[in-house]
This record gives sequence, C-alpha cells and structure tokens, in this order.
Amino acid sequence: VHTKPRSVGGGVVVVPLLAWYEPGFDSDPDVKDDSLNPVEKTMTDFHLCKWPEGYSMSDASVATYFDKLNDQALAAQGTDPVVISFSHFLPRPELLPEKRYLFYPNLPK
Repeated sequence: VHTKPRSVGGGVVVVPLLAWYEPGFDSDPDVKDDSLNPVEKTMTDFHLCKWPEGYSMSDASVATYFDKLNDQALAAQGTDPVVISFSHFLPRPELLPEKRYLFYPNLPK
C-alpha cells in the first residue's frame, strides 16, 4: 500500500489523498430513530483512532489537518505532471446520498 505520491511513468503521478470525516458535509436533518447508536459508538473510526491534543473527531480539525497534508503533497509535484488523485472518502458534499437512503443514517456525521 502506497500512501505517498508515486510516479507511474509517462509524466503521471498518482496521489492518494488523506481524508477524514468533514462535519460540514452533514447538512441533512438528523434521522430520528431511537434504535440507532451514536456514531461515536458505531463507527470504529471514532472509537479506535486516537488523535493528538488539539484535534477532535467532533469538529473539522482532523479533516483540516489532512487537507493541509494533501496541499503539501500536491504542491511538491509541481505543475508539469498529470496528477491522478483518489480517496475512499467522498470529496464533495453533494456526492453524499441523503441520510434517509443510508443503511446507517449517522454516517455523514
């Protein structure tokens, strides 16, 4: 698994983007369902990941930190190569389905 930009030849660089949940993407009203556990208890990302002091999973601090790392990685590539980037997180809020269509509606939190 490569986690840093890597040239694949022909002037093409593959840049894996680091990402985390962005609370600002959660724009839909909450789904009221007492059978749903809070996101912090359901998603292992939230109870297994530990962050340094000053970073919190309940605000945008972790997502902002990763954004800055991505900016540095992309800037290091210069302007000449063709850059292909990817992430397993959705890069734009409009790509996230409405909560009512999700198996676990609290996922966007």
